[in-house]
Amino acid sequence: MLALYITPIVLSLLLLGAHFYRHGATLSLVGVIALMLLLFVQRPWAARVVQIALVLATFEWIRTLAQLIVGHLQGGRPFFRLTLILIFVILMTGFSAFAFQSPRLRERYRIGHGGGGA
Repeated sequence: MLALYITPIVLSLLLLGAHFYRHGATLSLVGVIALMLLLFVQRPWAARVVQIALVLATFEWIRTLAQLIVGHLQGGRPFFRLTLILIFVILMTGFSAFAFQSPRLRERYRIGHGGGGA
């Protein structure tokens, strides 16, 4: 059951890592790897760090979509399929951030259990 909640988070981070790798952003790629390792830390702060990173990643994907659309428009290339794919990635990444609000992940990361994140 836990895999149902963690899988979209991991997929979102893998796509983000591939994005950074493709652009040669090594430091950002290392950050994504650290975020994936942070999923093993069962503390509220760890969940919040990953959650905030996923929200920021959503904005990165929106920025990337805008840049790619402009590039495709300037080059006279079609961009409909590209747009659909990136909209899916944007939605998946954004919704992945909300996975930490599920009762299962709130329990796993002890969110709202007195000592940490609400």
